[in-house]
Amino acid sequence: MNGWHFRQQRPDETVRNPVQGEHFSDEAIERPAQALVREAIQNSLDAAAEDGEPVALRFYLSGSDGAVDAARANIWFGEAWKHLTAPGNGLRNVPHAPDRCPFLVIEDFGTTGLEGDPSEWRPPQSNVANRFFSFFRAEGFSDKTGDKAGRWGVGKTVFPRSSQISSLFGLTVRRDDEQRLLMGHTILFYHRVGDACYAPDGYFGHRSDSELTLPVEDPRLIERFIADFGLHRDGLEPGLSVVVPYYDLEMATTDVLNAVIVEYFYPILAGRLSVRVRGPGMLSGRGDITADKLIGRLDDLRGLYDQGLDEVVSLAVWARDAGQHAVVELATPNATMPPEWSPNLVPEELAPTLADQFKKGERLAFRISLVVHANGQRRATTHFDVYLQSDLSDRGYPPVFVRNGIRIPKVRERRIRGHRLFALVVVDDRPLASLLGDAETPAHTHWSAETRNFKGRYEHGKAIIEFVSEAPRQLAEILSRKYEQQDRLILADLFPRPPLEDGIVGGPKPQQDEGEEPEYPVPPVDTRLDPFCVQRIEGGFRISCSSDDRECPSRVHVEVAYDRSRGNPLKRYHPNDFDIANLNTSLAGAKATIRKDNRIDLTIHDRDEFFVQVTGFDPRRDLFVRAWSGAASND
Repeated sequence: MNGWHFRQQRPDETVRNPVQGEHFSDEAIERPAQALVREAIQNSLDAAAEDGEPVALRFYLSGSDGAVDAARANIWFGEAWKHLTAPGNGLRNVPHAPDRCPFLVIEDFGTTGLEGDPSEWRPPQSNVANRFFSFFRAEGFSDKTGDKAGRWGVGKTVFPRSSQISSLFGLTVRRDDEQRLLMGHTILFYHRVGDACYAPDGYFGHRSDSELTLPVEDPRLIERFIADFGLHRDGLEPGLSVVVPYYDLEMATTDVLNAVIVEYFYPILAGRLSVRVRGPGMLSGRGDITADKLIGRLDDLRGLYDQGLDEVVSLAVWARDAGQHAVVELATPNATMPPEWSPNLVPEELAPTLADQFKKGERLAFRISLVVHANGQRRATTHFDVYLQSDLSDRGYPPVFVRNGIRIPKVRERRIRGHRLFALVVVDDRPLASLLGDAETPAHTHWSAETRNFKGRYEHGKAIIEFVSEAPRQLAEILSRKYEQQDRLILADLFPRPPLEDGIVGGPKPQQDEGEEPEYPVPPVDTRLDPFCVQRIEGGFRISCSSDDRECPSRVHVEVAYDRSRGNPLKRYHPNDFDIANLNTSLAGAKATIRKDNRIDLTIHDRDEFFVQVTGFDPRRDLFVRAWSGAASND
């Protein structure tokens, strides 16, 4: 019998209410549609057919006017409604009976569909992929590795999370056997209906003799489903159609369109992806997003995103059309050591020309090679690409990082301090893409060396993350140093006779004997170097004495603040930001004489052992740390 089926709680079963959807509640998800679009497209790109065919997606929002009427909604949800309205099930504001059902549709084409044995209820063997099992029967389980974007097995929870009844339907056509399968899934809390207590998961399908819910294969019911929800999957073209019933009507069609462009402009420009968005307020053709129409869609959405994105998209167009012919290959860092940035990585013979091009605002392309060594595997030479352009007229835009087509928005959220530039970092090569994919958090918003999939798995793994993350800033610094020279005569019209002690020729000449060369005072050069090493670590910073022969002083004063795009961060510190006395502080070889607000004063008694490490800062914000030697404060 086709319908909704819920399993009663077993006596030996631990009650665990689902929380996986909270991974997408606020982690870099700025708009209601952002998480949904990011995960839906990522899953489709991961399921792309291997013949290189582009993936096409269709988003349709019914709005109120296109909602399924109450009578038809009762056909699809009537049996489940006693569970959807049960006390303590985690839902709010659900009507007492099925009402008109606004719905959201996401369909992909050019993919494999949900292949795998639909009757399998156990985790498959590690070398056997079962996308049907992973999508419908598992949470926190993923068979994706290598260049696939997903890792955690929780991305699909964005679909029920976007539904006011925490539900979804999936209709798939499978490439390998051309089967059409329909299944529904709702995720609640443990709840009571009458005297019985039920587990969170309910399924739409038919029950087997083993009480496993199997997908619907009845062609008449499938055709009715296609008609009721307006699907375009009316043949045997492989792919997946997801229906999110009772979606939040606050999600506007333009929100979806904006999220598609901001998050996936790179694979769209590369011809790997096309998207069609339809719904209330969307004029015909305005929702078609392809490589040749993307710039026009940006114009349509002007005002809904930071305008610097225009320039990054233009940089990506150049990277696609001309950048590959202009790539400068940098030297490979020493494979036996953690990779570090150095001016020596830029070919010496090209450095002056590159610096001049950067100064003039010309676009530059770099390929940086690395060596990745995963446990139990051979060392692999890999690479990533950086496209860079100095912004001569505005404030620039935060660097954009793209791994296998998906944008990783929290790698560097702010514009690069001291530089106005546009930067695009693209990681497509498999060894490095695998490493960074393992370092991603469940929402794929940033890279962390502490994730379950990454920690302890790679040699120099954390240093590689830092090396890639710092690429735009380091390249900008290297190129800037090549052309920056102090102009001591810039105020010559106002001060035509600079003093001799400044080392500039001018003013009256000193008296000299005939035939002698004039002698001008040479200003002393300050050769003192910073005796401290300040390092960024996860959630904070670490300071130690420099590892070379520079003398480490006996006292050090440290001030910290959250970095800002304008003004002095230290002057703008506010006690509501943090109190360093309440953060986690590790200390060796020194004693803290002051530790309050944003300050630490330290007296060092063992220079070889000295370090101070502070963590617990807001991980979404950059830190500005100033450390210098001097007497400790007494206040």
